[in-house]
Amino acid sequence: TLEIYRKVKGQDAKIYYEDLPLYRMYTLLALTGHHISNRIVHIAWCLCQMDHNPNHPSLIPFENLEDSVKELDTPWSKAINDAI
Repeated sequence: TLEIYRKVKGQDAKIYYEDLPLYRMYTLLALTGHHISNRIVHIAWCLCQMDHNPNHPSLIPFENLEDSVKELDTPWSKAINDAI
């Protein structure tokens, strides 16, 4: 979990307690051994976000997101895939 987080946020970054479920989910995705797309990262984010902020404007299907928002998942999918 920490390895994936620090690949994106930096080596000295600390994970906040409220964000742990999301980063644990990212770790679980890495453990599948399959290539993880931005779409899958977005789905994982949505699952966690529904508990944390159910009215977030990005809680929509990946295909309906603006391209600039879709790209926000790229560092996470790359870090997850690098951890495989």
